[in-house]
Amino acid sequence: MRSGTRDWMIVSAWLGSLALVRSGSVEERDPYWQVRAGVENLAGLPLVRPDTWGWAPVDAPFFQTSPAWNDLLALGWGAGRFLGVFVVALLSIAVYFVAVALLARRLGARPLPFLVGTLLCALPALAMLSPRATVLAQTLFLLGLLWADRWRRRDVRPPALIDAGVVLALAVAVVGAGSWVHLSWLLLAPATVASWAVLWLCAPGVSVGRAGLLTAASAVGAIGGLALGPYGADAWALSREVQKACAGLVIEWLGVLTPGLVVRWLPAAAIALALALAGALWAARGWSRRHTDDRIGLTAALVVLALPAALGAFSALRFVGVALLALVPVAALAVTRASDRLRTRAAEEPPRGAFRWRRVRFWSDGRHWRPVLIAVVALLLPGTLLLTAPLSRPLPELAVIDRLPRDCRLLSDPSSAGPVLLLRPDVRVWIDGRFDHWGRARLVEAGRVLSSTDVDTPPISDATCILLSATDPFADDRLATALDDSPAWSPIPGSDLVQGWVRTG
Repeated sequence: MRSGTRDWMIVSAWLGSLALVRSGSVEERDPYWQVRAGVENLAGLPLVRPDTWGWAPVDAPFFQTSPAWNDLLALGWGAGRFLGVFVVALLSIAVYFVAVALLARRLGARPLPFLVGTLLCALPALAMLSPRATVLAQTLFLLGLLWADRWRRRDVRPPALIDAGVVLALAVAVVGAGSWVHLSWLLLAPATVASWAVLWLCAPGVSVGRAGLLTAASAVGAIGGLALGPYGADAWALSREVQKACAGLVIEWLGVLTPGLVVRWLPAAAIALALALAGALWAARGWSRRHTDDRIGLTAALVVLALPAALGAFSALRFVGVALLALVPVAALAVTRASDRLRTRAAEEPPRGAFRWRRVRFWSDGRHWRPVLIAVVALLLPGTLLLTAPLSRPLPELAVIDRLPRDCRLLSDPSSAGPVLLLRPDVRVWIDGRFDHWGRARLVEAGRVLSSTDVDTPPISDATCILLSATDPFADDRLATALDDSPAWSPIPGSDLVQGWVRTG
């Protein structure tokens, strides 16, 4: 077996393990209410509809920011319940890894440096690498970039108008599909146009005039794709509603410099910004070679998305994930180039500096890392299987959901409500993870209510069952203590992570 093939098998084992873990143990609870939304979509309900899930409704219809993703989850649920959801989640993460691997290979990255580059970007962004519509949305962006890169390198070019027509059609298809997957394509669409424009400018044998024509075609196609999305021109207004509801209240919409988040997220943002700036600088320095070195244009195209996203992380940390997940091929190229330099220095005679040590020269050769990487995968296998075993089931909530009284009015933190909405449709909720639907006023009220010590105040007094998760940022130990001390509430068996109460009598 050739070393390259063996190395890609090692990479597949590592990234496959990561995909299994992130799909099997679902930290977020949004996928569960998204399954229910998708089931209702497939049953024929309109995408914008009155909310029927809450017992204290707000004056706003329920609309979905990721209808196609919800439908995919629902199809998985219909095929195999939680196992089907697990398969959909696993495939979504696996396709992302395939996309970045193909881009990294186009840049000339070798397998093991690609693995290092992937871990360098994926581990800081691990919270964003999960069964999320945004992962699939960004994968579509990367696949569109792969297609545009392949299109620009054809040996035979059709007439300019035919060329522009193909680009326009593909832009409509990519942006249109992305718009159904997630509303983030309102930003990914212009990023697609800009990144494709870079590729057209760097294509060998393409005149500036043809590059301009192709850019115009991709822009028109992007506009057409957005128009074919689920909400058409209303998408911009709906996206603004999401931002207004969540800004400053939901963690993903807080900047990385927010007290309490700095230690966790500032290093990730710094890695993203450093990689994006390094990629931009390298592409700028090699711009004169853009027609002969394919790596220049492709790196610049990736940076078109990653650099603004890295800067945007200082206003909303959700952009950290966008930047890091786009920068994996750039990181793989950087690690490959560093590895080449390291190997060259190690082979110098006489050895200099740290390379005078035999052990340093030994570990400078990537071949010696193969058994180490294989051994680590083998050692981590029991943990991988343990974290995959839930198969996307919400185990903490499963311990208590069946004990809720029928038709009770649930007060809970937002994350605990998700599995309840899926598994107990008879139970109505006061708030859940649909922050854009509930609006800013309900989110502010939730922060007050879920940290209250007065169990006789509405909406606590209006609820008939309560669930609180130890991991939800909205939940507070003070409310749990007050409920335990109140004769109006009786605890029900739960789990270490989720506690439940029902109204006495």
